[in-house]
Amino acid sequence: MGRSMSEPTTSTRAPAPVTGGPGPIDSMLDRPIAFVITTLILVAIFSSTFITNTDRVAPGDDPAFYTWRTEALISEEPSLLLEVTGPRDVLAGGYRVSTPIIGGILRGTTGIDQLTTTMVLTVLIRVLIALLLAGFAYRHSATAGFYRRYPGTAEPGKQRDPLVFHGVAFAVASLILTSPFFGYLDNLICLVMLSTALYFIEPLRESWAARAGFTGLLVLAGLTHPTTLVFFCVVLGAASGLRLLLRRFDFKSVIRDDGPLLLGAFASVVVTYAIWKLGAWGPKVSLSEAAVAPPADAEFFKKRLGGWISELRPVLNGPLLIIGLVGLLAAGRRAFDDVLSRMTILWLLPLIGIFGFLAGVAYPYYRFLNVTVSWILLIGLGAAFLARMFVQWSRRTNPLPLLGVVAIAAVLATNFTSGFERWTDLDESWLTPQQVTDFGALQVALEEHGDGRPVVFALDTTATEEVRIYGFMKLSANVSRAGLPHGYLDRGYVYLGSVGAFAEGVPSAGTNEHYLKISEETLEDAEAGVAASGKEPIVVVASTFNAPETQEPGVPFVLPGGVTAWGLTDGVVSDITSGESLVSDVHQDDPVPLNLLWVGLLMLILLIPGFIWFRVIVPDGSTAEALGLVPALAVALLILSGFAVLTISRAPFSSAYAWASVAVATAAALGFWWKRTPRGA
Repeated sequence: MGRSMSEPTTSTRAPAPVTGGPGPIDSMLDRPIAFVITTLILVAIFSSTFITNTDRVAPGDDPAFYTWRTEALISEEPSLLLEVTGPRDVLAGGYRVSTPIIGGILRGTTGIDQLTTTMVLTVLIRVLIALLLAGFAYRHSATAGFYRRYPGTAEPGKQRDPLVFHGVAFAVASLILTSPFFGYLDNLICLVMLSTALYFIEPLRESWAARAGFTGLLVLAGLTHPTTLVFFCVVLGAASGLRLLLRRFDFKSVIRDDGPLLLGAFASVVVTYAIWKLGAWGPKVSLSEAAVAPPADAEFFKKRLGGWISELRPVLNGPLLIIGLVGLLAAGRRAFDDVLSRMTILWLLPLIGIFGFLAGVAYPYYRFLNVTVSWILLIGLGAAFLARMFVQWSRRTNPLPLLGVVAIAAVLATNFTSGFERWTDLDESWLTPQQVTDFGALQVALEEHGDGRPVVFALDTTATEEVRIYGFMKLSANVSRAGLPHGYLDRGYVYLGSVGAFAEGVPSAGTNEHYLKISEETLEDAEAGVAASGKEPIVVVASTFNAPETQEPGVPFVLPGGVTAWGLTDGVVSDITSGESLVSDVHQDDPVPLNLLWVGLLMLILLIPGFIWFRVIVPDGSTAEALGLVPALAVALLILSGFAVLTISRAPFSSAYAWASVAVATAAALGFWWKRTPRGA
């Protein structure tokens, strides 16, 4: 007989495996200690070359520019940074003053030297960008629309994905070693400020503290790299325009959601323009000084762009970028209601500028790669998306799909090793150990025999292309000024040509008409500076700025007009006209080891304003977000406070003023805390 319908049914089938909830990998990666470990790994990666090579300085050419400007801010009135432009504006920076201000604060509060300051900034800024983008992506990973982290849970997609933090952090860090970000501290600090501003976009709808902070961060971007600020504001406008379109021109709702954001962006542009054009520190400066393009044709810029893109290894990283983009777009219209998706996608718009060569226009196409971090964020998101897919797949089947995670890790690891080839190359440093010794000897000679006279560095090169001659002159002008002692930073000049030609007051013919033209311009600039000083110059022939075949003949020899000329090579300063040694075998004292505990404590004090502000803007913030936001917010408040202090004092940025800036920054953060507006108020 058959089974009665009333009898209970039993089954010997095994129960289905439970797939909901976090697995062991997620539980491990989502702990605060895991986020801290990732941060420490990044710090170790970027700082290891300075630990293993204690004689090296920051890589790239541009740190020379930031070094002398920091030292000038410390030793001279701030207006000097605006008045010194050099031939063809190679020394001009206008009110791009964020880097020297934060450099001056580090110098004045912790006591680290000028070369260490640049190294600290070089490491810190790279780590911050990686952590800021990772924290931002992690914060919104539950709402971006693509994420379905635990398909078996009651509310899939409502939990943050730790793989996003770690994947984005390592992917961004691996690509920030490449040429688009190699030596450009101003660009990187500006991108730090704008990446920080992303966190303010949602809170500023309800909080006046967030609105003030958002506007302040954008003003700070205008004090760092105004062109990057302009592109970001265009992106904000495009985001609101797209939202208006998708909402079928519901102006009321768009103004409600984006009104504070657009007002903040507009106010930041107006304030930035006023600072530059009205002269916050005295001199009025043209915004054209914010970016001076090298003299080159379209083919040069196109070739440079091709080299940069090739360095990014598009065959390996390109698919990750596409996966990241498709992943965000998978949510359809909902993607543009999420701040991560909306801003990441639309911040790609500046990349349109790299295609200028199609119109035959000559400008630095390649520089559009470093006015946005959206594309490296997408590569990180693509890596995280794939890793999540492989992890989920392995949980449903077997561990074999985890090999896919290993493959992604291999791509990121080889990104690092590829970038390390240049990052760790001593020849890529802006100042070699020999130059450190040479400039140390020159500083002693100037202090003992300089008498405050202007210093003119005679340069020579065998290059023939205009852009190469110009580049050599620009780098030499910045490096030579960085090598001068305090008290001489406002009286250093360069001249392209021989000592004899300079003494006669004529330009040098050099290799071709391009050389002659630049020689004329350097001569005009140097003679104007010498005339303004009212003193006879000292002409320095440094071996580091002269190819062996272009050196002057042996000494002694006579220069017209009784011009004083010094030779500088191998740590020896000599009088060229007599052959007499002025300074030789300068004793280099062993560097006094830093009290790392004391310096670390002082740097923790500098983080206090950032921690307070973090708790105001992101009261529910986790360790993953705090690791990037706290130091970034501290840096922002310190720079803005330092700028305010210098605007009022217009005096050299002494240690006292540096600490005053810290006090102002802390007071400002406490003010935000006191006046904070609770959510929903």
